[in-house]
Amino acid sequence: MAPVVAYVVLILAQSNIFVREATGLIKAVSAKDALIYNLMWMAPLGTWIYGIWADNLFPGADLPTTVLIAEVVAIVVAVFYAVFNTSMPRTGGDYVWNSRVLHPVIGMSMNFFFNIALLSIGGATMFWVTQYSLGPMFEILGMAGVASFLEGSTGTFIVAVVLYLLFAVLITRGSRATHIFLWIAFALTMLAAVVYCGTLLSIGPAGFQANFNAASGMNYNQVIATASSIGYPSSYVMSSTLYAVAFTYFSFTGFNSSVYYSGEIRNTSKSQFIAIIGATLIYMLILWIDFFVTVSVMGSRFVGSMAFLSGQGNSAYTLPYAPYFTQLFRFAALGNPAAFAIVMIGFALMSIAAPLTYVFGGTRMIFAWAFDRVVPSSFAKLDDRFHSPYWAIIITTAASVVAMVLWVYTNLLSYFLYASFGWMVMQAFVSIAGIVFPWKRKDLFELSPDVVKRKFVGLPTITWLGIGSLICSVYIAYASVAPAYQGTFQPGYLGFSVSLMIVGAIIYAIAWAYRKQQGLPLSLTFKVVPPE
Repeated sequence: MAPVVAYVVLILAQSNIFVREATGLIKAVSAKDALIYNLMWMAPLGTWIYGIWADNLFPGADLPTTVLIAEVVAIVVAVFYAVFNTSMPRTGGDYVWNSRVLHPVIGMSMNFFFNIALLSIGGATMFWVTQYSLGPMFEILGMAGVASFLEGSTGTFIVAVVLYLLFAVLITRGSRATHIFLWIAFALTMLAAVVYCGTLLSIGPAGFQANFNAASGMNYNQVIATASSIGYPSSYVMSSTLYAVAFTYFSFTGFNSSVYYSGEIRNTSKSQFIAIIGATLIYMLILWIDFFVTVSVMGSRFVGSMAFLSGQGNSAYTLPYAPYFTQLFRFAALGNPAAFAIVMIGFALMSIAAPLTYVFGGTRMIFAWAFDRVVPSSFAKLDDRFHSPYWAIIITTAASVVAMVLWVYTNLLSYFLYASFGWMVMQAFVSIAGIVFPWKRKDLFELSPDVVKRKFVGLPTITWLGIGSLICSVYIAYASVAPAYQGTFQPGYLGFSVSLMIVGAIIYAIAWAYRKQQGLPLSLTFKVVPPE
């Protein structure tokens, strides 16, 4: 079988089915670099925001427990992605897998949706930079004018555009430059986490309560009593915790994002196991410690009650901002502006690094489409010095700025309410590709490493892992549209996510017809894995 496949690859290369005989991308990324990339994509301090959302949606949930359960789900999907990657370790990740195993329409429709969703989510993260970190920091430092500007729409938009332009410059300098910045951002993010936890532990529950009562205009015990009187549970609720697992899992997503630039990772098969599985384990540890310290010092019922009162719009909640952990931390750091500033700067850097990884990943997805000739071949052109796909970078940057305009000045991107559902649909299709891979593409399966082909109870490893990943994907997809998760079901919002997948399919159909007219049938392109 191997000689036959090699012969087909040779013929395809000679026929210019792909843009060129090699991608031209440089393998400059180590396993540790890819691990940090995945972690920063996951936004390890994003729990300071997500925690309050979860407490509001699922009153009585035990947040530290949700982390441990969500890790089990994440590990199943992580191992599946790491194993599947060894069969087709190419830039484009699951776009390549879906398009080669299932059908190019599925590969393109899922990946197109994912790319657009990512760039839109990146725009939302820009508000974390200005309104959730730098604005509060300058307020505490006595610079009310700067804080007001940053927290306004114009300030947020200006900061976002400047950052996106800087992203473009950085990514153009090559993958190595991008990862150096991510290492710096990760170090300062971890410093912020240490200062956050250290400050809370140093003042203890009594100190936090005293500071809150003195500076908030509210009363700690009264917050709990009021929330309890309108329905907030007085103890741990198992059902809320199990529902909240789906929410916590979404904070894990991104642990496998390094597959989208596998072609630039050294010793990629081994490196991806380290990067993907390592990211889930490290993130779990960070998340659990953050949650545990927060609820131990601030009080689980207090944090939940604050989220509940704020979410209900209750008049007893009088703070001029949402009770995110970053905002509640100001009462722990009362009289210690340096600690507050360090935490806010770290959170801001994390919030900058996350969309940087989305843009970087987006450029590689576009590159993969172009290399297969599904979109204009020029999108796969590389810079001579740094071997960066400059047209893909330009397009992704422009799309990110447009998304930012929509976030700031319209409510159109509220239609991404069910983007998480679409993400899980994409993951489900990848899982199905893994399940049928040994039979649907037996030629590629036979060329795969033993870790893919090894059998257990009569079925190959990749099939068992695909089944586990599919079960996880279906459950999380259901939970993401269930009324308990998002309130009243919104079919229009769900239809928007599906429409983006349809656009991706239409793009492929147009490319198929155009390339066939050129004498470059895409049906041949997807019979083989792209060259490195």
